[in-house]
Amino acid sequence: MSTVQFVGTASRDSVFLTREPLRADQKLHATSSRVDIGGPAVNAARTFARLGGRGSLWTGKKGIETMLTGLGLAVEGDPDYGYRESAVIVTEGGQRQIVSSAPPPPRTTLRMPACAFALACSDLDFSQWVVGDSAETLVIDSGTSGAAILSHPILERASIVIAGHGGFADDVERRAMLRALESRSITGYCSRGPAAILSQNGEIPVPVVDAIDTSGAGDVLHGAFMYFLTRGADPDDAIRAAAEVASTSTTHLGVTPD
Repeated sequence: MSTVQFVGTASRDSVFLTREPLRADQKLHATSSRVDIGGPAVNAARTFARLGGRGSLWTGKKGIETMLTGLGLAVEGDPDYGYRESAVIVTEGGQRQIVSSAPPPPRTTLRMPACAFALACSDLDFSQWVVGDSAETLVIDSGTSGAAILSHPILERASIVIAGHGGFADDVERRAMLRALESRSITGYCSRGPAAILSQNGEIPVPVVDAIDTSGAGDVLHGAFMYFLTRGADPDDAIRAAAEVASTSTTHLGVTPD
């Protein structure tokens, strides 16, 4: 199985479990809390490693090097580049509210070595610089950028794009983006939370589960997708298998799947 490079900004997450969502001018006492290292690239890389894959994480390390050493995978990147701060409120029904600081400006001076597969996660300005043209197969997690991904320079190197459910007004916009990607010979998917994933070949069902914590489910989807893709699955089969892993991950607290 090929080694995979995961690229993106890490975050220091303060996670609070509550019985109800936070409303305006309301104070809540959490039933539990934890501080963890997170972010799309970190969560995807951890998922990939947990499933048995071998990969490296490329991120900013300034101020969080100690937390990054406990991930169980190789960590490379810029020691002078920072991270996001995030507060995450998760209700007992699985809903979440997240507020994050803006990512630090992309000032990395490091480039990845040549690799077979890379996953560029959400922070695409950072990823564009780090990845360069080193990856034979570049998968992009476009996050909530919606159709704006179509005008980002990193798309020139992309083989596959997985868009999040945010950033679109409706499925009409999602399908238009998928058609635009197909016209550029790029495989595209759009996840929609618990609803079926949209693909250029139709819809891919997502298993129905009793969700407890949906935090990072999209990141788990991406990490699992990379795992199955690098084991030889075609993209549609890889995203279908990844959807099962991501759905299962929402049935317990925390991001990494059991």
